[in-house]
Amino acid sequence: MLTRGGVATVGAVAGLVGAIFLGAPRAFFRKRRRLVARTMSAINASADEIVGSVRGTERVVLAFRHGESTANVAEREAIAVDTARGDGLTTERKRQECDGKFGDAPLTAAGVRQAEERRQDISVWRTRPSLIVASPLLRAIQTAAHIFADDLSNGTPFVVRPELREFFPNLGSSAGRPLHMLRADPAIRALPNADIILAALSDEACAGWREEWDLWQANGHCWQCHCGELHRVDAFKTWLATQPPGCIATVSHFGTVNALCNHEPCIEAGGLTRARPEQIAANPFAWKLGVLPPQGGVRINIKNCGHVALVYEEA
Repeated sequence: MLTRGGVATVGAVAGLVGAIFLGAPRAFFRKRRRLVARTMSAINASADEIVGSVRGTERVVLAFRHGESTANVAEREAIAVDTARGDGLTTERKRQECDGKFGDAPLTAAGVRQAEERRQDISVWRTRPSLIVASPLLRAIQTAAHIFADDLSNGTPFVVRPELREFFPNLGSSAGRPLHMLRADPAIRALPNADIILAALSDEACAGWREEWDLWQANGHCWQCHCGELHRVDAFKTWLATQPPGCIATVSHFGTVNALCNHEPCIEAGGLTRARPEQIAANPFAWKLGVLPPQGGVRINIKNCGHVALVYEEA
């Protein structure tokens, strides 16, 4: 590089910059695809109804919630105790929320039945997902394995993504477990297509995110920081943009499904009115930790094994 007194000349710098840009691959200049969901279906709408009106470049995400878990049962029981006491306090509910024994809570027998019933419900769909994606929490993986057992048997790929974990860091049940513990769990090994599930949980399959998940995100120091991460929805959409257009099924959680919907203009496009967290939740602070954007949102009352569909287009 030509310099004068140790300072690069303008021409030399311009030449160097030009050389860098001329030699850069076209991908360097390519605009990053940003996905926006402007359409949200009714709860439990058929995939056939949705995909029929979708353009070729759009992505349909069938966002399922997991089946009933042991933590869901404990929550109902705690609420019943507080209600019966009649003093207006939520003492038992608060105790249950932070109880660590519900970390990575599994499905109950009723939760497995719910998932099998949804498997039967969607068996009539002509439209099948081209990819199945689950949260790395046990109850979501179990639900995916049951609802989509036929698709997995027929070769539909299955992956696990940490962005889909539950939100609500105030809940002990939102904690996860390192991958080696999941792989060793008898509940995983008893699932339909267990070999496919175990392969998706392998170190190789999860190489892009395994280290941080195992080290601290699952249930290590400050796991709540990842749980309440404000940008997890954007991180998921960044990953989604790398997938081919088509129909993708995700299996996650109540908070995650609400987050996926509320961070999109599909709320306004569907004629829904956003409200403040205090208007839609008993614990508004928890909803502010990633589930709702600053402008508020709506409560999507999706039941166990229910789903909504989001149609993402490239903006």
